[in-house]
Amino acid sequence: MATRKVLTINIEFELADRKASPKRLNAVYDAAVKSATDAATRELLEGGVAEVRHRMTFDYRWADQTSTTPIGDYEDWADDEPATNDAD
Repeated sequence: MATRKVLTINIEFELADRKASPKRLNAVYDAAVKSATDAATRELLEGGVAEVRHRMTFDYRWADQTSTTPIGDYEDWADDEPATNDAD
């Protein structure tokens, strides 16, 4: 039996300096979920999507204070060898 896999996609919208009502935010969320679900079912093989789980979070932070810290060079990851158990 094949191992089930999970594809996670994060979408972050940086909002302008305008008020966004909960009704509008929910409409954007619903549209984003529908769009992603439609794309996945269209692009993957038939029956390729078993379940879709989604959630919306809303937090306040200064967008210009958000940063990404790289962990390493992604090109080097392909050369990594699997961990071995020396106890064997």
